[in-house]
Amino acid sequence: MVFLCSILVVGCGYPKTINLDSKSANGATVSDLTIQKATGGYKLTGKTDAPKDGEIKFEFKINTEKGKEKTTLAVSVPMGTGKAFTTEMKPKGRIKGAELKAMVYEPYEFTSKDYPMDPGLKMVYYSEKLATGSEQSQPFAVGFNLEGPWDFSTGPTEGEIVYDYVAPNETPQAADFPGANAARKNDSGTSVDTDYFLRDASSYQVTGYAIKTLLSEVSQIEKYSPPELTYKFPFKVGDNWESVNDIVESGLSTGTGRQEMQTKVIARNSVKVPQGEYDKCYLKRFSTSGSGEQIAASD
Repeated sequence: MVFLCSILVVGCGYPKTINLDSKSANGATVSDLTIQKATGGYKLTGKTDAPKDGEIKFEFKINTEKGKEKTTLAVSVPMGTGKAFTTEMKPKGRIKGAELKAMVYEPYEFTSKDYPMDPGLKMVYYSEKLATGSEQSQPFAVGFNLEGPWDFSTGPTEGEIVYDYVAPNETPQAADFPGANAARKNDSGTSVDTDYFLRDASSYQVTGYAIKTLLSEVSQIEKYSPPELTYKFPFKVGDNWESVNDIVESGLSTGTGRQEMQTKVIARNSVKVPQGEYDKCYLKRFSTSGSGEQIAASD
């Protein structure tokens, strides 16, 4: 983030227009920045040059008839040059002068830092209350458009499905996934399912998974070669990628297969769930196809 100081602009009385200097931050530039008196308050106008679709946040120090105050405004900006924008400002009183204290530009994109997988973290899915560990959670019907925002606040909250992120070398099947540098497990009470990942700044890939039930001393292992490309970083709305993987199963049953998966990022918006509301969420669509053959089954 880049913080830039600006000149304090004042005038006699209460000016109808306050012009501010052009500013740049993180590759984006704002010009023709103006605060204008408008019906019911003020409006901030200007033009942007941005390398990618993103958001610019302005922090103003404003001197009004009722005293000094700080105001933060966020503006969505498209990629391109000379893109005009207008947004409302509602200070507590008439403005005498204004100072732009900071400007921050953040591209609309999802990076590996936005998806932490450090040991000790948890991923929690809420569901209806399950009677037994082997019972499967059932989906619930929702209606939503592709653009968002999305409201899932009527979803169930009685039960939880918890995935714990762990170090791969601390899992019983670590030797089967020597290339994995992240893992997560779900203990349902009757089995422990562990997913293994290869993650870096450019991608999030699944190397395979292991299932160990209480009734068997042997784990069911499934490996992907090359690893399944689940996320390609950084991504933004409109991006797409594909992954073609050979599959080898071992353990309780053995077999081989092949899958193809296509992924596209559809939209970015806010989502509401029973636990709260979150912004900067992405909707992605993926489709898979594949074939395979079970070679043998063991007791």
